[in-house]
Amino acid sequence: MLLALSLPQASRPGPSRTPAAAEDPLAPAARARAAGDFVTARRLYERALAADPKNGRAAVGLAETLNDLKEFAAARELSERLVASLPDRPEPPRALARALLGLGRAKEAVEQAGRAVALDANDLDARRLLAVAEIASGEPGRAVAELERVLAARPKDRAALRALAGAYAAVGDARAEAAYQKLLAADPRDASAREELAKYLWQERRYDDGNAQMDRVLEAFPGDAKRRAAYGMELAGQGRFGGAARQLDAARRLGEESGDLLFYLGSALWEVGRLDEAEKWLREAARRNPEGVAPLHRLGRLLVFRGKAADAIEPLSRAAERAPASADVRLDLGRALEAAGKIPEAEAAYRKALELEPDLSVTHYTLGMLLARSGRREEAQTHIALYRDHYQKEQEARFRAGARQAELNLGWTELAAGRAPNALEQFSRFPDDAQGLRGSAAALSKLGRHSDAVKALERALLLAPDDPVLRYELDRERSAGGSP
Repeated sequence: MLLALSLPQASRPGPSRTPAAAEDPLAPAARARAAGDFVTARRLYERALAADPKNGRAAVGLAETLNDLKEFAAARELSERLVASLPDRPEPPRALARALLGLGRAKEAVEQAGRAVALDANDLDARRLLAVAEIASGEPGRAVAELERVLAARPKDRAALRALAGAYAAVGDARAEAAYQKLLAADPRDASAREELAKYLWQERRYDDGNAQMDRVLEAFPGDAKRRAAYGMELAGQGRFGGAARQLDAARRLGEESGDLLFYLGSALWEVGRLDEAEKWLREAARRNPEGVAPLHRLGRLLVFRGKAADAIEPLSRAAERAPASADVRLDLGRALEAAGKIPEAEAAYRKALELEPDLSVTHYTLGMLLARSGRREEAQTHIALYRDHYQKEQEARFRAGARQAELNLGWTELAAGRAPNALEQFSRFPDDAQGLRGSAAALSKLGRHSDAVKALERALLLAPDDPVLRYELDRERSAGGSP
């Protein structure tokens, strides 16, 4: 147990001293750590502590070095003891915050980093750490001011700039792109920054721009299988299945053969009509993920699509066993059974699907048609009527959702074009919608009506109290309007 530890007060103002001729005994450890030789740094700090167990600097250096080595549990244990022994020093809670972040305990890290900042408001490393912890805890908006303060004092702090870019991106602040571009201007080879920029652009639905950034990353790292796999999955999500298949197959050839990758590869190949290859890789995906449902389900659907209904029954039955609450799986199993001539079993599967999800229109239709072909016309007509009723409701819901999104998109387009009054008119059609209110606030802000923008964001937060973007924009709008 470390007791009565002490740290010098060098970071606090005081009278100047004449430097001692002898080198600081901890300097070699600090140099090793600065050079990235953490194993040597650890050994030197441990040696210093063995010689002087009350040496607080050595203990803090060791705690930070354990963090560098990603030995977060050990770093946490030592840092907690240091916090107890040195309650008035910022270094121990700062080290503890790093350890807690490494252990995935972000909210506790925020508390400890905040404690370090309270003990030394000029500790920029503690402020940066506090911001990173806030981002990790789901509060990126709170991180922005801290990071901007750090960068005002240390403009070349790349770690702070990267964190700020990420915080901007997380809250949808358009300054994210400029921050990432600043990182890349300083180092065009920074693939991680370029990849993060690509993700931000995808988030903003600027798919071509994001894809161009990711293409440059892969030009620099053509053998990076994991990046190719992630890019392929992103392209599949964009509906660009040809590109997705190319990237996923390239990743597979480079050695990335997880069940998830093969599932996405098989699905993309199906979309572009390469059915033999799609079946091959979906079968392999199912084999590699014996507990999974999605590969078996997708394989079964492909086999039905290819006219191999009898072959589809086995994977769909296994999927139904693993996902007993899935109406979709039961529906597709029924289709396979019906196509294979197993009518009673198909009817049972359809009825089970309806039991699980009574309002699913397509199941009423499928069961109704089976009953009609079986001569049970009265019951068939009942299900066809239910199909029409549920289908109409589904279409109306889709239409309303699509119309709402189209109106909101038009509002953002008008705002981007500098037509704030037109944008406000669009957004004002959704006074009980959090995103509509957010758009109204943005338009009101452009018109200089900051107090009205604040009111709109306050109403939006009542509808979506856990939305960090709304909280961030409300704080900015209050500042712009001079409100506390």
